[in-house]
Amino acid sequence: MKLDLEEEGKAVADVEQGDALQKGKASKVDPPSPDLTATTIEEEQPATARGALTCNPGALTLLSKYPHLLIAPVILFCLTVALCSFGIVHATKASHKLEGERARDTAISAADGIAKQLSSASRAALSMAAVVKMNPNWSFLESN
Repeated sequence: MKLDLEEEGKAVADVEQGDALQKGKASKVDPPSPDLTATTIEEEQPATARGALTCNPGALTLLSKYPHLLIAPVILFCLTVALCSFGIVHATKASHKLEGERARDTAISAADGIAKQLSSASRAALSMAAVVKMNPNWSFLESN
């Protein structure tokens, strides 16, 4: 048991120093060259990490070989845009028509109210005119 722990400690030390143990044999592993390591995080991350939109190179190769693959998505996009535009125009026209009908109904209602008020206000004047026509004697009217 103690022997296993000593071998494990030696293996850890060898790996830390760049040595690797393979089936009991130690072989030297070259450390990575400094020109291949990334110097900063900004240089390591592609433009997508900074917000730019990029495409997979495999997809570009596929589309350059088979450009007809774009036909269905383009048709679907155009159809979606056309239907959305039609829906917006149709809803706008329907809203405008509804507002016009409401305004006309409100105007008719107001006109009916004014007509009723004028009718009731003119009844008193018409009644007085009928009394004067029947008896043009003002002294009678003043006494009653």
